[in-house]
Amino acid sequence: MSKTYLRYEALSSFGVVTSPDALPASVFAPATDLSVGQIRASLTNRVFSAAGEVVIVWDIRRGEMAARLEGGSHMVTSLAVSPQAHLLAVGYADGAVRLFDTRTLTLRVVLSGHRSAVTAFCFDAAGVRLASGSRDCAIVVWDCVEETGLFRLRGHKDSITGLVFANQARHIVSSSADNLVKLWDLQTQHCMETVVGHNSSVLSMSLSPDERYLVTGSASGEVRVYHVSAEALEAQVTTHSLETSTAAAGATTTSAGAAVGGVPQAVSLWGVLPRPTTDRVLSVSFAGPKGNFLVVQGGGRAAHIFRLRSEAEIKRKASRKRRRRASKAEQAAGEESDHSDSESVAAAAAAAAAEEPELLPGDIFIWDFELMTREDEYDVSIRRGRGGSGSDSESDADADAEAGSDSESEADEMDAETGAKVVVQKALGFTQARSLEMTDDVLAVCISRDSKFLAISLLDSTIKVFYLDTMRFFLSLYGHKLPALSIDISDDASLLVSGSADRTVKIWGLDFGDCHRSLIAHGDSVMAVRFVPETHYFWSAGKDKLIKQWDADKFENIQSLDGHHAEVWALAVSAKGDFVVSGSHDRSIRIWERSPEQLILQEERERQMEEMFEAPVAEEDTAAAADDDSADRAALKSLDTVRASERLLEALEIAEQEEEKLREHERALNVRRAAGIDVSGIQPPTAHPLMMAYRCKTPSAFVLHIASSIRAADLETSLLLLPFSHLNILMKYVQNWLAAADPASASAVLPGAESPGPQPGGLYIELSMRILLFLLDIHHSQIVSTRSLHACLVDLQTKAKVVVRRHRHLIGYNTAALSFIRREFEALHGSVMTDPAHLLTGKQDAAGGGSSAKKKRTRRVTSVSS
Repeated sequence: MSKTYLRYEALSSFGVVTSPDALPASVFAPATDLSVGQIRASLTNRVFSAAGEVVIVWDIRRGEMAARLEGGSHMVTSLAVSPQAHLLAVGYADGAVRLFDTRTLTLRVVLSGHRSAVTAFCFDAAGVRLASGSRDCAIVVWDCVEETGLFRLRGHKDSITGLVFANQARHIVSSSADNLVKLWDLQTQHCMETVVGHNSSVLSMSLSPDERYLVTGSASGEVRVYHVSAEALEAQVTTHSLETSTAAAGATTTSAGAAVGGVPQAVSLWGVLPRPTTDRVLSVSFAGPKGNFLVVQGGGRAAHIFRLRSEAEIKRKASRKRRRRASKAEQAAGEESDHSDSESVAAAAAAAAAEEPELLPGDIFIWDFELMTREDEYDVSIRRGRGGSGSDSESDADADAEAGSDSESEADEMDAETGAKVVVQKALGFTQARSLEMTDDVLAVCISRDSKFLAISLLDSTIKVFYLDTMRFFLSLYGHKLPALSIDISDDASLLVSGSADRTVKIWGLDFGDCHRSLIAHGDSVMAVRFVPETHYFWSAGKDKLIKQWDADKFENIQSLDGHHAEVWALAVSAKGDFVVSGSHDRSIRIWERSPEQLILQEERERQMEEMFEAPVAEEDTAAAADDDSADRAALKSLDTVRASERLLEALEIAEQEEEKLREHERALNVRRAAGIDVSGIQPPTAHPLMMAYRCKTPSAFVLHIASSIRAADLETSLLLLPFSHLNILMKYVQNWLAAADPASASAVLPGAESPGPQPGGLYIELSMRILLFLLDIHHSQIVSTRSLHACLVDLQTKAKVVVRRHRHLIGYNTAALSFIRREFEALHGSVMTDPAHLLTGKQDAAGGGSSAKKKRTRRVTSVSS
């Protein structure tokens, strides 16, 4: 019988303010100028920060964490907020894109289209389309309304670092680590222009609000400013529409801005912006109320802000300079008299650095753009030397030294205000009792629980064991090829476990110093090992981001915990062994709790084997990057799409079997009727168990329920995996769904579609038309050449036109009616009518903000009844 263990599960994670690998690490909810701006003002007081695999929502007013958005187990690598501040796009290291509703702080949809970490986001001005870039060198454009991918753009040879919509969202500008900037036409889905000139990776990019200037920053510290010509963009669109598909790869712009092939250039070099430093440019962005400030953040601790002046301001400043030069002509020649037109605030930042605390990893600073002063700071980490001046720290150290080895030392002090005596207990101190000279550097030490042995790991890859009371040498343990970085002794002092930089864990016996077993524990250096108290189970942590539990008696790996996103440096086990605490380079501290769930090694090995076999399924559809600039479908094959396709295929097969059973039952009834036998007491055949589980009485309703349960982003890929032999069956059911949605049809109500399945209405039309159009797009030649589908195609054409036209008119009528009701209400009451979705955030802010809720004068209306 297999031995059972207890499984450990993740309990909590804390200590992270921002992730080191997320760009940007935090984003503001942008301000809005809509009529409901007073109600959405609470959203603009929030900062979304990437913290490991979660997104932390910070409330700027109260200076505290408002919420945590959890959506996956992988690290967050990119963030973006829509211009209307109602959507938050979060990119993860596994390539997933999740859209959160910022008003309700809930997950809306998961989009799968990348194979690697998402590195860049960009919303269009309407917040309808989203462009995402990844380390897989691809750009995917998503429809946020339909929650599907539109297309994929390929052409870059390295990670995408920046994206921005241009020319009324008809073009996209992308920057990459391959030193290139590309201009894409979204109508033709081709690259129109490639901008070269940077001699290193382009790490950031920003487009001015008037879309006239494009600023790029590179790893070499160079900031280039390009002029974007709207006339040239329109001319290139016309040229591309007349060219053939083979010549639509786009023109190439050199560093000087000259176009190739006679096509007018849309992006031309305007100049190079001087910077006081040469460190790499991490971020460039236009900011300010009118977008007249350019913020350049480098790899150091300073952010340089440049002001953009208009032509009139430049002329006025030039006139003032001339007058100033004339007035200073009589002064000394060495006095400075000229300043550059682009004024930097680097000197002001350097002067403020003496007063402000240094910007350390884990800090978020919020700056007032008008006054250029820091408003607030968010940090939950413990900092050294930041609590006071150096003299205070020295006095504290002296006080600790004076305490010496006194276990309890008290001193009387006088309260400055009341004059009463205050008893202050001084901190405990330590004094050196004995010393032991070693032959090499000491990397780790460990004392047995019974205080009998002292184990020391040395840089020469040996472990020395001494008697603690007399400091006499006892054992020397040899075997590691590289130094042991961590050691621990079991509670009964019979075993010693060591973790080394050679990726192995060795189990030693302390009776004779023999090595019981050497285990290849991790894929990289083992950083920590700890025994579970009163057992021979131990934990190991390594640079491969894993934490593993082992049985030192059976020399078996019990379980692996994967939650950290970087090297695990530290590990601690509670006194009862009911939880484990780990610290990692990803700035997080995680707690793993022992659960009552039993773990059987054989089942654990089978689960690991299944994961190994399922992993290649998602990689089969990985397309190689194209040599030239091209477009492709956005959806990619993944494990979810494969499972969705299998469910749909199973539903079609079950539906066909049920249809055949119903036909046989009907034939049997006809035979009995012909023979004059009463058939009133004959019951219909029993439905399939899955149909009864979903409460679907007909095969058509069952297929509709399964098809509607597939995520919109996975529907096209799931249909692509279906064999063509099942497409005619699916098209027959699409024909039934459209007939059910047509009120003029005899089958206007689809029988058997009970709750919780879909109900008659718009869902029939949207789902039916998406399936129909995609199948015709992919399998057009095969469908039109299949004679058995001709009658179905003619019927679908007629019904689709009627149903779509009717619902389009219905939607237009309802939209006009709602607009009329809104105008009448606002004219009658003199207040703004908003949708109820804004009330949730408003109520939360009113409950926590106190008097801030009284300042909102806008009346909120959730419903209107006649």
